[in-house]
Amino acid sequence: MINAVLLVRPSAEGKKEFPFGLLYVGTALKQKGYKVKIIDLHDNPLLEDKIIDILLNSSNTMLGISALSLQYHWVKNLTLKIKKILPHTPIVIGGHIAVMHEMILNKTGVDYVCLGEGENALPELIEKINKNESVDDVLGIAYKKGDAIYKTGFRPLVKDFITPDYDLINVSRYLIHPGKDFFFSRSKEYADQAQDNDKLAAVMFSRGCVGGCTFCYRHLPGFRQASVDWSWNHLMLLHNKYGVKYFRIDDELFTNDPVWFADFYKKAVNSKIDILFRISGLRVDSVNDELLLKLKKMGCIAINYGIESGSQKILDNMNKRTTVAQNHLAIKKTIGHGMKVMAYVMLGYEGETKKTLRETLDLLLGTDIKPEEISVFYTVPLPGSKLYQDCLKKGLIKDQEAFVEGLHDKIADQHNRYLIQLGEVSSKELFGFEKKFFFLLNLKNIIPADSLAFKIIYKIVFLIPYKSRVNGIFVLGQKILRKVYKYFYNNDKR
Repeated sequence: MINAVLLVRPSAEGKKEFPFGLLYVGTALKQKGYKVKIIDLHDNPLLEDKIIDILLNSSNTMLGISALSLQYHWVKNLTLKIKKILPHTPIVIGGHIAVMHEMILNKTGVDYVCLGEGENALPELIEKINKNESVDDVLGIAYKKGDAIYKTGFRPLVKDFITPDYDLINVSRYLIHPGKDFFFSRSKEYADQAQDNDKLAAVMFSRGCVGGCTFCYRHLPGFRQASVDWSWNHLMLLHNKYGVKYFRIDDELFTNDPVWFADFYKKAVNSKIDILFRISGLRVDSVNDELLLKLKKMGCIAINYGIESGSQKILDNMNKRTTVAQNHLAIKKTIGHGMKVMAYVMLGYEGETKKTLRETLDLLLGTDIKPEEISVFYTVPLPGSKLYQDCLKKGLIKDQEAFVEGLHDKIADQHNRYLIQLGEVSSKELFGFEKKFFFLLNLKNIIPADSLAFKIIYKIVFLIPYKSRVNGIFVLGQKILRKVYKYFYNNDKR
């Protein structure tokens, strides 16, 4: 008889954020009367040993895991270990890793895979197990029947979000000082009112995305926006109960619904609440002066954009449904309205050439963005993406489990990130280009990109082969240029 659920998020590198997936599921379970405990190894990896201890001390506890595909190796090791010690402990897993449900059910100790959202599915699954009834009609799960894998029907996506029960976690561990955030630490608006006890939290008002990028590993379709009242009340909960005045809005598309945004904007402005925030995701094709003016008035200090490439050919290959001109305009307008920009760039995509790489560099050289505000990623085909399926069809991935098991360690090491060559440029050439890329972007801080001197240096830089060891001088060059710029110029000049 299951009366308690232990929810776990594996350890991962990255920004400090609430375990929203576990919070939503845990809140739903708590409302149904189950005891819930959350262990977030992303917050504290040292708690891993407690997982088995908790399960050993309770015969009525289910283990629930929310994980990404690159955490497969950890999931496999932990669940097989648990099944060896506690063979009757039910284990369910959800999150992006669910796209590999067949591999998970065949190769790990997991009993059930939640293919969609877990708020409604998990309580229903537990109820069926407790009543010793068939789980065949629990929508949105996969499990094994003998040697065969059985998938139940599609569970409708959640539209009415529940407010997370933050009592399930130690909230203070997830609140950072804004001074430790890249953009807040560089914000004049924040500097003018900074206090020692300031707190910054991540928050989300929607789920999903309207994009169809071929590199995206999203496993659930569509986009859903929480109501304005729910969103505002959630914000006020963090503001009033936990004293949070600074936020990172982690929606992939914060302003996707214009009607919703108009109403939310009115609430924010009419409340006259004193907050500052930055946005983790906006599409460049959604940006205009009116929107940016409103965001600035609400307290926005920075916006992240998935620029990805300065080559229209590559953008089309990615199915970004954006243009190079839109990328340029979004950066220009955002900076022009007094907000910072973080541009995400993806190198090595299908069709990448030395020409397309330089088009990406040229796009950024034609803007006022700073080198430190550009984040470079190497293309990795992740399970669930069209790109991954294409790699399987082409035979570029021969052993799926071996590929997935090595994802985490290889991605964590910069020099192993480019796992599969997709374009004409090899991994060594990509590394060489990246050195030139950041050298020239730092040089632009000192010498205008449209000057004759810069153009001459640009040509000389690209006379050196991408694979040449000489490219190492550009790493030293970057460091020198940054020190020169810091000494002679004001970084906040824009």
